[in-house]
Amino acid sequence: MQEWRDNNWDPEKSQGTVLKHIHLADYITSASDRAAIGSLSESVNYAPKSNQDLGLEIAHLLSGEKYPFKLKESEHQKLNDQSNRADYLNAREQALFSQLIKDVSDDTLKEIKEVSHPQKVFWWLWRCLPVSVCQKFGQDDSLLLMPAETRLPDGSIWSHASLTASLAGALAGYDLTSDEIKRWPSGKASSRPYLATFSFSPVQDFVKSSRKMRDFWAGSWILHYLSAKVSWKLAQLYGPDSLVYPSLFEQPLIDYWLLEQWPDFEKWIKCPRDRQIMTAGFPNVLVIVLPQDRVKAAMQTAKQTLLQEWQDLSRRVFNFLQTGRAQPWMPNLHAKSQTWDGWLDAQWQSYWSALKFRYFFGRRPNNSNCLNNESDNIRSQQVSQSWIVNALCSNSQLDTTPSTARIKLMTCDSSKSKRWKRQ
Repeated sequence: MQEWRDNNWDPEKSQGTVLKHIHLADYITSASDRAAIGSLSESVNYAPKSNQDLGLEIAHLLSGEKYPFKLKESEHQKLNDQSNRADYLNAREQALFSQLIKDVSDDTLKEIKEVSHPQKVFWWLWRCLPVSVCQKFGQDDSLLLMPAETRLPDGSIWSHASLTASLAGALAGYDLTSDEIKRWPSGKASSRPYLATFSFSPVQDFVKSSRKMRDFWAGSWILHYLSAKVSWKLAQLYGPDSLVYPSLFEQPLIDYWLLEQWPDFEKWIKCPRDRQIMTAGFPNVLVIVLPQDRVKAAMQTAKQTLLQEWQDLSRRVFNFLQTGRAQPWMPNLHAKSQTWDGWLDAQWQSYWSALKFRYFFGRRPNNSNCLNNESDNIRSQQVSQSWIVNALCSNSQLDTTPSTARIKLMTCDSSKSKRWKRQ
């Protein structure tokens, strides 16, 4: 982190090869947000003169229910009273990063921006910063819905920033060095993002074997728990932003484990209630954004975590059945017997696939080879005149070597939403 600040490495401003490549993350995310509605040139008026109290109308993505989004009156008045709103908001933004958390290296309280543990800082930015903004701006939880784009207000700036961060990590690669940032090696291929899907089955057969309502709940919760454990493991290795589906934000089990790992986050994360933890919700399909050289390792990790957690659950159940009751369930049954262990080993089948992101700038090229030259295509004058028009995925053979991934740190600018229009 300090090295990036010292060298002023900013993907939004730098003309360096790799930093411009990382900056594609914002364009790709914005294009994916707006691809369905084409080109819009006008913003929605936040408060038309005919109705100053209207606010910005947000629709629930599933129910379609409308919600008028606006600042609390007290905060709105403070903002209106400022002679320079930009300076006022920048000062309040800086105050957010002056809050204290424990630095893992020496167990002392430090400001967020001074903490030397990048993984903890990133988790705070991803999970606690949105809540902190709500707290600092009048305890207004509606700020979790703050739009990334006023013309398409149903998507929040937080989800936009999270997806941008995951794509930035995939575009940068997890082994990017300082020397490569300063001068990209001639002939070396840049990192490419992949969209990977991991799933496991059977699900319906596992649940429908239940005979009581309690069994239905237990079967659903076991599936939920196993999926949550796989998601937690992947988030620890590749960052919580990498999980596109399901979103890990405000998931009770994830919050519970996060508070176990870093208890000082309790100022921003409420400890989940028992009922929340015992409510099933995780799917058996996970979607994650990764650089190409991490896909196979991540999918292998997901499979191993699934099987290990399943075996751990089985040991707990077996010990309870055999020793935790007045009379053992089956006195002659052993944990390593073929009857018990063989059934456990054959229970789950896992599958995965991965698609490579393809993207280009400006008009759709006639020559398909242009798709592989997007880094050479990025010049400031081109970016200001011709925006990304599409983001595509295509099948690709993977040939990667599993290796240990490290958490990447990507600071996203959420203080403004960019206007996308043709110049």
